[in-house]
Amino acid sequence: MEETKLSFFSTEENQAWQEIPGWLLPSTAEELYRCASLANPNGFVVEIGSFSGKSTVCIASALKKNRHENKMPQMAAIDIMFQPGFRDYLALFGVSDYINVIKKPSLAAAEKWNQPISFIYIDGHHGKAHAYADLMVWDTFIMPGGIVALDDTAGFFLGPSLQVQAAIQTGAYDLISDIGGVTFLKKKKALLPFISDFPLSEGSLRAYVDYVSAWLGAMDLAFELPQLPPPSQNKIPPKQNKDFVKIIGRKVLDTSLRQILHSITKKKASRKQINQTQTPSSIDHTDEALSIPNKLKKPYQILKWLEVEHQNDEVIENTVLYLNACLEIRLNHIANAIKKLEILSELDESLKFINYNISIQQLSVLRLAQSHDLQGNRDIAKEKYQVLIKESTVPEIRHQAELGLSKSFQLSATNRNKLLREYNAELRKYKTMYEV
Repeated sequence: MEETKLSFFSTEENQAWQEIPGWLLPSTAEELYRCASLANPNGFVVEIGSFSGKSTVCIASALKKNRHENKMPQMAAIDIMFQPGFRDYLALFGVSDYINVIKKPSLAAAEKWNQPISFIYIDGHHGKAHAYADLMVWDTFIMPGGIVALDDTAGFFLGPSLQVQAAIQTGAYDLISDIGGVTFLKKKKALLPFISDFPLSEGSLRAYVDYVSAWLGAMDLAFELPQLPPPSQNKIPPKQNKDFVKIIGRKVLDTSLRQILHSITKKKASRKQINQTQTPSSIDHTDEALSIPNKLKKPYQILKWLEVEHQNDEVIENTVLYLNACLEIRLNHIANAIKKLEILSELDESLKFINYNISIQQLSVLRLAQSHDLQGNRDIAKEKYQVLIKESTVPEIRHQAELGLSKSFQLSATNRNKLLREYNAELRKYKTMYEV
């Protein structure tokens, strides 16, 4: 029988901890506390699957002791349904101020996550697909040297066993300890070497740049955006209701015991007890950010992040500057766009975009000409178009310059005859996304 008293809690706290519902062994709680204490303070701490908070208060207590100077939330507790009393337990142990509570499935929370992680405890869905996906996705945020704790790895659940094998057999993680059905690992490298946010890998960088390019229309010569598909109006026909019920019933059968328990207690839990909070730093509250239209907020946030992460690489730095200029045009900040594009127009024409085998300088001159047209500087615009017609090595850019010379450029927000999948057909052959 294990010693039930935890070394880092007082007698009263130990008594309270024993009353928190959950299956965490004291030996595992001690290791969670120890590893959370060792975690790099520059990284965030994440718990996937907090349930009633039995492990949450142990991890957060380590932060409280070791990171007490920083009162900002440094831990995210993620669950699809927190149990009644979860917030009360956090308050009882004095750790509420250190935790952001995110009431979402883990992968949904990962969609908006943008912080480096130094310690993560994964105790989510134990099904094969869900567990493997949790490790693969959250690994992209874990810093080198970061610690991962994987729950229920004693062999009774296939998902956690696969997590351990994926981490160890790839050489991405080293074993720290295996205590009470929880495996503790230390990260050496990314599971997928080219997909990582911290540090930013080339594969992730290319994907982010491609995403921003598409939503700004940055690589469309006419600077047009494709038509978004209309929202679906589909409803389930009455005659299909029985089939729909069968599908829902089948989903219930496929649901884990823990999810069923969550669903049962959901009706009893007070919704006011849980205050869902945003992912750390996912919202920029500056005046500039607040003026950004919703459809451009994510590209804006990515660009701000890439400005910091480019690590003084000339190609990345100038690609990001070009995308920022395109964002300025979308926001109708034409004068700001011109300043950026004038800098880019002075580059050596051999410098290419990170995601396209096209000269940054030449495409920037085209955008510069179009920007002068938008400002009513037709003579300057014509001069730029003529330079491109004479000097550009890209036939498609020369053709667009000829169109600009014959007719003043006007900004058209959307091409209603073009679908998303048809976007940027003219320059697609220059794309380098598929090169290794």
